[in-house]
Amino acid sequence: MECAAVLMLPLVAHGESIGLFEVYSQVPRTFTDDEVVFCRLLCDVVAAAVQNAQLYEELRRLADTDPLTGLWNRRVFDSRLADALGDPGALPVSIAILDVDDLKQINDRYGHPAGDLALIGVAEALRIGVRAGDLAFRPGGAAFALLLPAAPGPRRRPARPPRRPPSRSQRRARPLPAR
Repeated sequence: MECAAVLMLPLVAHGESIGLFEVYSQVPRTFTDDEVVFCRLLCDVVAAAVQNAQLYEELRRLADTDPLTGLWNRRVFDSRLADALGDPGALPVSIAILDVDDLKQINDRYGHPAGDLALIGVAEALRIGVRAGDLAFRPGGAAFALLLPAAPGPRRRPARPPRRPPSRSQRRARPLPAR
């Protein structure tokens, strides 16, 4: 399409340019004042709609994620789990629930910023360590969860039986630096 005339107007929301509104004509012409006024009004409506959509997405992101770790939260975990378990045609799914041991002691001894760093570290390890398609969540507190959709095909046995977690007396804790 050849363009003989163009009218370009900024899309502005709360004093910030968020886009450009363009009108093209195949005929050489000058846009009338009424057309420009109409397009400016249309720009206001479009800018408000774009900003509302952006705000909605931001609110949705905030409502769905844990603010400390950035992982999906309990609400999303419950929803995704229900979807996975309620769809008879879905792939089998494994669920892993993890808990950070002794988080209260870390918080009491080194302060909540150290406990937060421990939670952030676990979240990052999960984010890096999961396969594409796996989902990591922080339902709350020191708990984490993984939804792990299985590959299609026959179920496989674990290579070795799961080991029991060490008792508290068997654990060797790495000391954190003093604050």
